Amino acid sequence: MVCRISLLLVVFLAASISVADSEDRAATYVVHMDKAQITALANSLGDSKKWYEAVMDSITKLSTEEDGGEEAASAPELLYNYETAITGFAARLSTRQLESLHKVEGFLSAVPDEMVSLQTTYSSQFLGLKLGRGLLNSHNSANDVIIGFIDSGIWPEHPSFEDEGVTRPVPSRWKGVCEEGTRFTAENCNKKLVGARAYFKGYEAAAGEIDERRTSDLLGIP
Repeated sequence: MVCRISLLLVVFLAASISVADSEDRAATYVVHMDKAQITALANSLGDSKKWYEAVMDSITKLSTEEDGGEEAASAPELLYNYETAITGFAARLSTRQLESLHKVEGFLSAVPDEMVSLQTTYSSQFLGLKLGRGLLNSHNSANDVIIGFIDSGIWPEHPSFEDEGVTRPVPSRWKGVCEEGTRFTAENCNKKLVGARAYFKGYEAAAGEIDERRTSDLLGIP
């Protein structure tokens, strides 16, 4: 009888530790917020990033109060804020902090960030495009078009990105930037390669700091 009680206690304690660990374990989420509410609230602080930083402070307070005053193992971390395609942000949150976020005014949804693998290095072949047919049936079809694509890296010295012969200036509606990075400067952008940005905080949050000496890290392969 004593052995059975001891065994039950061990199992119960192990289950409690597992639940506590899952609540403290952090993950990266892409959070969608209500644009109308956030715009009004952000205007009072000057910009949306300051508002999202205030949200991080708020959910820290909420989750601490729900835990009886005990602070979480790690504070929520704001990674990026979004204002164009969606209104929201990416953040590193524990399960308890995510639950607190649901109570914040303007919250719509939170989608877990996922590690994905490259599907191809030949986009046109992968999409089934053929020169002279369908979308590629005209030599002038790409005039004055800004194309954005996601890649694991870029080699600006590749002939594909040369702007020799490109006479038109960069469209005035282009609002992006040419972000400098490892072996990449603003001078690498031109009238063909009009901008570049690096988004790696989600990867580093899941897999650790990028070691640029490893090809697998540069390609985003775990």
